[in-house]
Amino acid sequence: MKIWIAAVGLVLLLAFAGGLPFSNHETQKLLPLHTVQVELTEDGVHIVSEAGEGYGATWSEAVRALHESASGEVFFDTAEQLVLCSRAINIVPEILEEKTLRPAAQVYRSRELQPVEGLNEYLSSQESDVSLGDLLAAQEEGMRLQPPLLVQTKSGPEVRQ
Repeated sequence: MKIWIAAVGLVLLLAFAGGLPFSNHETQKLLPLHTVQVELTEDGVHIVSEAGEGYGATWSEAVRALHESASGEVFFDTAEQLVLCSRAINIVPEILEEKTLRPAAQVYRSRELQPVEGLNEYLSSQESDVSLGDLLAAQEEGMRLQPPLLVQTKSGPEVRQ
């Protein structure tokens, strides 16, 4: 019994002294993403999100750049939507291979980047019938799915099936 009490006392002492290997995060530094937009440029991949932007020659380099430039810890696996702008549909195999985003993320196409403000709320009300998991399954079967098109109109964004 004395050993048990001594062990609990040691764990409590280490916990209060910061000696246990737990990750410590300030909640204001956590940045869960809701909508990720990606476009291909002449220089590579450009990612735009609520947490900022990232540029890189590849998807993984752009993800790393966004992590480094953000004001906190970015969580890609919380993204609800992925918007593939212009030619970004061409890097879907790389995005799927990296498994940065969760399979349930809804996928949209767009001719251009959309304003970030209010985009998540709008897309949440206009659900896509194509998810990242659907794209992965289609790719494995040699098929190609066409996500709905997101266009910018005078009254704001609009989803066209």
